[in-house]
Amino acid sequence: VAVAARLHAASLGLVRGAHVYLVAAVAIASYALAKLGATALKLPKESPERAAWFARVDTVVAPFVAANFAALQSIWVKIGQYVSVRADVAPPAWKDAFAHLQDACPADSPSAVLETLREEGLFGGGDSARAAGDGRRGVGAKRLDDSDADALASSAIASASIAQVHVGHLVDDDDDEYSSETPRVQQHGVQGNRRRRRRQKVAVKVQHRGVAALFTADIRRAVKIARFCERLDAQYEPLRTILEAWQTEIHNELSFLQEITNAERAKRLLAAAERAGRVVVPEPLLAADRAFAMAFVDDAAKIDDRAMLEAYDVDVRALCLRLVHLVAHLVFDRGFFNCDPHCGNVLWHVVKRGSDNDDDDDAPETSPPPATDAASKKHADVTLALLDWGWAHELKREQLRGWRALVTSLQQLDTSGAIDALRQLGYANNQDDRAPERSVSFFAFLLRDTAGVAQSNKEHKAFGADRARQQKDDEGKGVREKGGRKVTKVPESLMFVGRVMGAMRGICAIHDVNISLLDVMAAHAKAGEAREALLATSSEEDAGFVLV
Repeated sequence: VAVAARLHAASLGLVRGAHVYLVAAVAIASYALAKLGATALKLPKESPERAAWFARVDTVVAPFVAANFAALQSIWVKIGQYVSVRADVAPPAWKDAFAHLQDACPADSPSAVLETLREEGLFGGGDSARAAGDGRRGVGAKRLDDSDADALASSAIASASIAQVHVGHLVDDDDDEYSSETPRVQQHGVQGNRRRRRRQKVAVKVQHRGVAALFTADIRRAVKIARFCERLDAQYEPLRTILEAWQTEIHNELSFLQEITNAERAKRLLAAAERAGRVVVPEPLLAADRAFAMAFVDDAAKIDDRAMLEAYDVDVRALCLRLVHLVAHLVFDRGFFNCDPHCGNVLWHVVKRGSDNDDDDDAPETSPPPATDAASKKHADVTLALLDWGWAHELKREQLRGWRALVTSLQQLDTSGAIDALRQLGYANNQDDRAPERSVSFFAFLLRDTAGVAQSNKEHKAFGADRARQQKDDEGKGVREKGGRKVTKVPESLMFVGRVMGAMRGICAIHDVNISLLDVMAAHAKAGEAREALLATSSEEDAGFVLV
């Protein structure tokens, strides 16, 4: 039976691998044929006719790839989520095709959800050794309320690549005996010598069954596809490097205990960023390897929900600027950040005071449902909530210093400083010996001001035209390298920093918001250097304050 099971699993793996490679082959072949067609039709580069030609190809290929990515799930959903948030880069057809992958992936069945929760011991008791405390973390007698287990499992409020989210309640059977004279007992009308049972509304995140094996196998397939593309065209070398960097860290994203550790660390670091505006990292309350419960954020909407933002009359530019400041603080000051800030992981909600996470009688008031009359639309406080800390990255010391130097130099128009910073980071291409300023211009373009979709497209075309002019000039002077401009060294951190700041550009593009990224990033880079310099000269007594 065991041998038969392994053979069955192997056959499923072969079928899945064939599915992945077939989708890649269709996409690659479609654009290769489209390129040949554009050449045959003599469509000039950068012409409206050529752009329209490839836009028609996008409308066919993008839905095909998106549908197959949704069926395959795993890392393909992660890739699709990133494409969907890059409104400043991705063609409209690709962005629209992948938009539903942010939190609307197929969910596991209720029986599978309950099986995972019971195996992980989140209902308390049970036969699982993990529930005895060796794999689960919690406080006191907290557990999920099993009286509404069926309701919890029957409907997922969101489902993404690794896990799905349900609404449940945490119960805390407090063993302390209260006297009737205790103020808190009097407040709640609890008699003396009676145990008080508290229920707290929580979001329950449950890992899809078997997803760890799929992720591990699929990242290997993705790297192989990137290597094949690199053999066809050297410009895909950075893609291969980026995927290989992801492959080395993907195991952390599959561990919910690691996600809890990341979230707790982010919560501590963001406590010092209150000057940038209120932000919530939902508090982890109960955790295991494949499931955990966290504080529920009521009345929240995604950062790209334009209808809700308009209904509440939210200052969208201020909200985007706050988000960019928070992310820049984590990246360039602290060097520890969430690598997956797509729109499904960035929420906002309007609050009057406190939160509505506890069912106690003294629970604080929260915002009402959206109002329709203009007088009721305005609220005093908008809070950001940053979710899903499974994929977090910590920059190595030398890399953090390099990124700080780069953004500061770019912001100050210091070309020589930026060249030195790129060397410190470990980035290089085959033209750096004769024209290092071209690498500086590339990163200045990568980290330029945010803009709306139309303006971003114009900037991309202008940058491409500038590179084409450089190529013609090089050819005319006889100095063009064989095979053209090629990246020869790419630091792993480029994937993580580039992905995160690119996501910020994409979110701002969705809302047509203009923000000077370099000004924001340089401010936090300088703050980080100043804080660390102060720490180095502080006494042991002051060190704790400086670290905060």
